[in-house]
Amino acid sequence: MNAWAIQRRTTSTVAILLFGAAILVGPIHGATLRVPQDHATIQAAIDAAGNGDDIIVSPGTYPESIRFKGKNIVLRSTAPTNASVVAATILTARPATWVDPVVSFAGTEASSCVLEGFTITKGAAALGAGISGSGTHATIRTNRIVGNHGAPPWRPSGAVLGGGLFDCDGLIRDNVISDNSASTLAIGMGGGLYGCDGIIENNLISGNWATGYFVGPGFGGGLAWCNGAILQNVIRENYADFGGGLGMCQATMENNLITSNSASQDGGLSACAGTIRNCTIAANASDLGPAALGYCTGTIVNCIIWGNRAGDGTQIGNSSAPIYSCIEGFTSGGVGNIGSNPRFRGPDDFHLRRGSPCIDAGANAYCPANDLDGAARPLDGDGDGRAICDMGAYEFPTLPAWAGSRRWWLYD
Repeated sequence: MNAWAIQRRTTSTVAILLFGAAILVGPIHGATLRVPQDHATIQAAIDAAGNGDDIIVSPGTYPESIRFKGKNIVLRSTAPTNASVVAATILTARPATWVDPVVSFAGTEASSCVLEGFTITKGAAALGAGISGSGTHATIRTNRIVGNHGAPPWRPSGAVLGGGLFDCDGLIRDNVISDNSASTLAIGMGGGLYGCDGIIENNLISGNWATGYFVGPGFGGGLAWCNGAILQNVIRENYADFGGGLGMCQATMENNLITSNSASQDGGLSACAGTIRNCTIAANASDLGPAALGYCTGTIVNCIIWGNRAGDGTQIGNSSAPIYSCIEGFTSGGVGNIGSNPRFRGPDDFHLRRGSPCIDAGANAYCPANDLDGAARPLDGDGDGRAICDMGAYEFPTLPAWAGSRRWWLYD
């Protein structure tokens, strides 16, 4: 047998042995590193980790200003879906300087990089006080991102962008993003989130604010300049000079509840050019009109726009004409629009009551697959045998056949 044949047989034998070993032992998983059991600090664990490793952090407060450094790792608390554990596992910026984001990404991380199950607070930076993403595609989920502020008090000038999150382009899901600010003497944008162009889904975005004082105004109390998809979020009680809820977002927005936001002008949404469908935009306020939508030029469809209050009485201004929507004060124009009271369940409950004119009144061509609660759309809410999309963020449930003439007391 010549040398080449011997080498080929040897190589084949080694390959077969390795393949058989892989079958016996299964796939190779990354290591698990624990903080503080294996490493005293989170940053030490990140520095020791390789791609595919898990870092599990026990409850406690960690004042570190951590950096992912481009590593595709999972960094999580011991129980990311347990609210008590999330509240007790706290990441803060370094107290000696108070000028850092709490968490910084390099920007090269993929979706397999995960940050989950922490309270992220007390960050202060001009570009992302809570989380500074640099364009990362990391997955950010089930965190409390609260109490981060755009610039420290001794650096008040310059633009401040993203009190909670800045430039995060991956999935942002199931987080509480509250009480963050992007405020400065110059221009502040995105009290909750700024420049996040991935999927922003199923978050509570509340109590954030964006203001400017001398150079320019603040835009987007909840979100600003987010251009991906904004889906199934509750966006409430945020404040800005323009766009209390959202400002200058070119994203597709669907199944969002946008309520109780306020602004000097454009209390709900300002200068948002993406498609806005099946959103409930209610009880927002502005000193000047419009209270709900200002300068929003994309398709506005299947929405409820109700109970918004402006100084000049305007709900919608300089925007596309909505279609198949329920609009307070509506008199004419726009296909499929109505002006009847939507019959919400209560002042803070924007589900529809039985008999709401918004049930089965939308357009199926624009209907998302689910509503804000995750229920399927469209359903036959009025019992006429046709499943038609409801207006607003919530789909009224199908009435069961056994209800018969007693349907009046169901779902009311």
